Amino acid sequence: MAKFINLSADQKEEIRRLTQLANRRIRAAAKEYKKEGLEILPREMVGDKQTREKWMTDKNPISRTTRFTSEADYKKQLTFLQSFEKYRPNMTEYTRVQQMKTKQAIETGMGPDALQMKGQFDIGRLTNNKGKSAAKGKDKPPITLDERLSQLTAPQLSKFWKKYSENMTKLGPRFMNTKTVMQITMEDLFPEDLQNVVD
Repeated sequence: MAKFINLSADQKEEIRRLTQLANRRIRAAAKEYKKEGLEILPREMVGDKQTREKWMTDKNPISRTTRFTSEADYKKQLTFLQSFEKYRPNMTEYTRVQQMKTKQAIETGMGPDALQMKGQFDIGRLTNNKGKSAAKGKDKPPITLDERLSQLTAPQLSKFWKKYSENMTKLGPRFMNTKTVMQITMEDLFPEDLQNVVD
């Protein structure tokens, strides 16, 4: 029978509290990504718990145990759990960062005025609700690309970058020009809005 180290009541309570926080965040991220048909979660948010296969149980990504066979195991788990409180972003924070990075990349790839382009920017190609957004957007006034990007979730932006990577791979080394790949990606995702803007 394995021997376990003795933890104080405060140490056990801290492990339980941090585990609950981490599990909530990971489950929330999994729910949002699943809505968009994505199964792999961002490592920056969830550490090595990116897929359900790496979860402890179907419901809990991280075990709630407070029993450890060594001080090193305890400290390793505590450090991992503390990362959720100290520096791992929650879903809202991660979405904001991804929106900012995407906007910067579009400005770099298409020029400083790209975010001010106006259109419907139907996000149907970035969601699992195909067709619904197109029908809703037809009577709405045009908005800027910047405004549309501010409405996208991290999973939707993940699909944007997946499309960008696919285009980069498809075009190969002769088109390693970021501007060209960004323009093609934008045309793929928002053809109605960019057909008259992008050369």
